[in-house]
Amino acid sequence: MKFAVSELKYLSILVPFLSKREHRALSAMLHRRQPDFCGIIDDVAMDPRCMQAHEFCTAFCAIAFKYAEEDARSRLPRYSAYEFQEVTRAIARGDQAKIGKRACGFRSQIARHVLSHYDFDNDDTEWLCTTISAFLFMTESSMR
Repeated sequence: MKFAVSELKYLSILVPFLSKREHRALSAMLHRRQPDFCGIIDDVAMDPRCMQAHEFCTAFCAIAFKYAEEDARSRLPRYSAYEFQEVTRAIARGDQAKIGKRACGFRSQIARHVLSHYDFDNDDTEWLCTTISAFLFMTESSMR
């Protein structure tokens, strides 16, 4: 499975319609299934200015993860903190040799099709583009 633009748009539209209960349930699922990833992004939540970006990232990634597992009809593996950090760095650098052109293009797709109708500042937008891109890349890679 590959996350096409249509899926990215669909997943981003779902986020604001989540009830508090649904958001908590998805967050709990993501924390259980991807604890290393959540440990990394939860550091961002320590800054009150970044809380909205953290909540969006958690909800979007949880929905994407659930969507991918439904598509795969199986559980996806846990992503290690080391692997996630390596992919995040490669995406931030635009290192096509390491992760490929598609993965490097995720950042612009996230900015254009996922975050365009949200009002995040530049720092939050950059962080979200990189973090969500890395998560989607890891999810797609684990399904191959």
